[in-house]
Formats: sequence, C-alpha cells, structure tokens
Amino acid sequence: MARPESDQSKSTLRTQSVQFFTIAVTKLETTRCLSKVFAHPSGALFFLNLCPKFGDSTTLVEANTLRFIAENTAIPVPKVYCAFTHVDKSYILIERIRGEAMAKRRRSLSENSWASIFNQLRKMIEELRSIFHETTAVFSLEGGPIHDC
Repeated sequence: MARPESDQSKSTLRTQSVQFFTIAVTKLETTRCLSKVFAHPSGALFFLNLCPKFGDSTTLVEANTLRFIAENTAIPVPKVYCAFTHVDKSYILIERIRGEAMAKRRRSLSENSWASIFNQLRKMIEELRSIFHETTAVFSLEGGPIHDC
C-alpha cells in the first residue's frame, strides 16, 4: 500500500517545480526567436502575469527586501513567488504589476497629477525611514553592501 506524501515532500516538490519553471521560462525568453515575444519595451521580460528576473545584477537580497517591505509596510511591491540561486546565477520570480513608466507620461500629466505622484512617493519614503533600526549606517537588508547596477 502506497504511503501518502508528507507535507514537507510536497512542499519540496512544489519548490523544485517552480524553480524548474522559472529557469525554463528564462531560457525560452532569452532565445533569439522568442525574446521578442516576451520582451517589453521597458526591457523587462514577462510571461503571463509573472516577471522572472535573472542576470548579473539580480541578487537574493532584492527578493528578501521586497518580502520585508511587503511584511512591514503598506508600500505596494510585487509579490515574490520564489527566489533561488542555480549554477551561480540568482533567479527571482515576481508578480507582474502593470503600469506605465512615468517618463512616458511626463508631458501629458498635469501639475496636480505630478504633485499627487510625488506626495505618494514622499509618504512611501517616510514610511521606509520610519522602520526601526539600531544604527545610522547604510547597508543592505542583510547587512552587506548595497549594489547599484
């Protein structure tokens, strides 16, 4: 008689499946023919309502920071579905948030619209700065350096 799988083995299998899916999608997206199908004018790559991130500038610190912000603030950030390293490359699979780049709309927005946008940004920055920390040093969420690609 077959024994039912434990919750832990189901979770491990689910995690491995999502990781395999993420790697497969990134491979598909970067092939010459298909990259045009998935590429967005902003340079981001999208697959359905997912946005896989990978490459030299992608780190697991980014995923951990997004999770931290989601758990500790009201600031809207994309949901992180998984983050992992495979063959010395980091992958993050996040929720796709639809919208337009502000630079694209800069000429068509009124002064009141711009004031509203900057007021929202100011409140988000104030909320980030209000998170308790014991030092005035500047470093990543995990205590390491901050990378700016």
